[in-house]
Amino acid sequence: MTSSLLFLLSATVPQGPTVTVESLLRDMTDLRALASRPSPWFLYRQSSSYDRASISGDPFANGDFGKFVRTETRDGRKEEVMADLKGPGAVVRVWSANPIGTIRFYFDGEERPRLEADMAQLLSGRHPLFPDPYAYVAAQGQNLYFPLPYSKSLKVTWDGGGKTPNSGLYYVVGHRDYEPNARVETFSLDAIPRNREALSRTAKTLLQPAGATTRAINSKGDSIRPGGTTELNLRARNGGQVTEFVAALGEKDDKTKAWGDPSRLHNVLRRLRLRMSFDGATTVDVPLGDFFGSAPGIAPYRSLPIEVRPDGTLISRWVMPYRQQARIWVVNDNPVPVRLRLAARNENRPFTPVTYLFHAGWNSQTKMTDPRYHFTFLNARGEGRIVGTHLQVTNPVAEWWGEGDEKVYVDGESFPSLFGTGSEDYYGYAWCDPTPFSRPYHAQPPTENIGNFGQTANSRFHILDPIPFRESIRFDMEAWHWKASNTTYATTALWYAAPGGSLPEPPKSGELAVRELDLPNGVTGAIEGENLEWTVNGGSFQKQTGFAQLSRLAQFWWREPAVGSTARTRVPIPAAGRYELFANFCHNRDYGRFRVRVGDGPAQEIDFYQPEIEWKKVSLGTFDFPAGDVPVTFETLSPNPAAQPKVNLLGVDYFLLEPR
Repeated sequence: MTSSLLFLLSATVPQGPTVTVESLLRDMTDLRALASRPSPWFLYRQSSSYDRASISGDPFANGDFGKFVRTETRDGRKEEVMADLKGPGAVVRVWSANPIGTIRFYFDGEERPRLEADMAQLLSGRHPLFPDPYAYVAAQGQNLYFPLPYSKSLKVTWDGGGKTPNSGLYYVVGHRDYEPNARVETFSLDAIPRNREALSRTAKTLLQPAGATTRAINSKGDSIRPGGTTELNLRARNGGQVTEFVAALGEKDDKTKAWGDPSRLHNVLRRLRLRMSFDGATTVDVPLGDFFGSAPGIAPYRSLPIEVRPDGTLISRWVMPYRQQARIWVVNDNPVPVRLRLAARNENRPFTPVTYLFHAGWNSQTKMTDPRYHFTFLNARGEGRIVGTHLQVTNPVAEWWGEGDEKVYVDGESFPSLFGTGSEDYYGYAWCDPTPFSRPYHAQPPTENIGNFGQTANSRFHILDPIPFRESIRFDMEAWHWKASNTTYATTALWYAAPGGSLPEPPKSGELAVRELDLPNGVTGAIEGENLEWTVNGGSFQKQTGFAQLSRLAQFWWREPAVGSTARTRVPIPAAGRYELFANFCHNRDYGRFRVRVGDGPAQEIDFYQPEIEWKKVSLGTFDFPAGDVPVTFETLSPNPAAQPKVNLLGVDYFLLEPR
């Protein structure tokens, strides 16, 4: 029988189990399934609003919003086509930084949308069918992780409802593209009540993954001398798998010591080198902290596959199969001894021709961000799938470090089939928001920083959205910084691969150090606006960062209050006396006019409009204050006629009391 006839038969005969909402719900938490070839096979793709100028030659084009497949007119309205997908397949992730208007899903060529929703509700967890943890907001990024399978096709459209120009939406639609012979049951709204038990079970596992236990665990505790090693050796007759790996540090971080002291935990974690070999092939060679997404010291978070606890316990739930032998060991490259306990749960698992080995590799680069360049998470050959990445950034300036897009090339593609809209967008948040968060599939744990200055750690895990490859994979990200600076990007890739594929390159010892950055102290005596309690009755407010001109690199930022809205805070007065009260305010073309009142004193009107951005110290008056707190109120007035756009922004960097 000829090979072409074999291909024809395989393309027409249904392969693998039927894909349904229920089967995809199992995939959301089934870490064991990641460790073998997908059945049915699929490719992971995404449709996004990335700047199409990248197609025509600019590799760093940054207008990553408002780009659509096309515009269609339906029932008298214009709908922007976000994705036009040919089945069989399944949408598994939708992300946006600014969801607004209506999103519609047209399944299998239907003329009416089977699913239509307010986009902000759908992606924030406020839609009754898709609550948290299937949809939620993480540091302003709005995420939907829910399977929407289709047997023939799926068209996803959006319209702004006249509330915003249709050119302004940032979005990503991630989808599995199954082989043509795959059997897929198309999503229907009644799949939600039919799978209520599975939905509940999946949600519980996502929010409360199994923790480290002592049952059926192999463990070893050591004080490892400099240059020494501690290890676990696991065996199985007919195949085995590690289903949990724990590393528990017996060290505490003494922050009274200098950053460069070798006993500080960020240094200890970088110079503890984690290695794993399965049946003689070393497939993991990374710094211990980076493997767990906790490079700049102990950065606590909990996700489905990885957990970092405040007490220094590091937990991996990645499943790691092997035929006969697994070896896990840690080399202490620190100049000081380190107390460390390793533990692993070992179980039986048949090793078959479709079983994959677990891999992890690390790389780091510290270089000027001008000219822009690409840094690489993974460049590997063979068959497998990417299941996660960690990124550790040391940013020596206040400006945003992560404007760059991810670009993933599968099986030798000349143009990436996954092209993103920004580094933080890939990690599931938005607007360069440094707020820590911890979700089942991604995290931004707390680190030593002010805004985006200092240390940042990001993690994303591709569980429902792994990236399979048959022959090769290259995962790049643009180093697109808002300021030329000597910034560090340290990357960790996590992937599964068939035996015989590419192995990770050993870490370069000269790149291991986590660079020290002194956090700014701010203006002497300043009462930081971003640290005060605020009450507003219109618009929204947040802590804004990213400007070097700001004291402590942050300010209170009030956005889009209607005329008549008020924002109120209380300024602490340390001792009774006569003071002049100053405030450092942002002035710019989109800032508003306000009536400002201190205590029950007379109000003054202040216009914060000017053509270019600048922070100015403004006197709010001289007062005889008693000790305690004095209220300060801002009432929104109509904006300056020259303001553009007229959104009435207010930025309060700090208040300052000067005795008179």
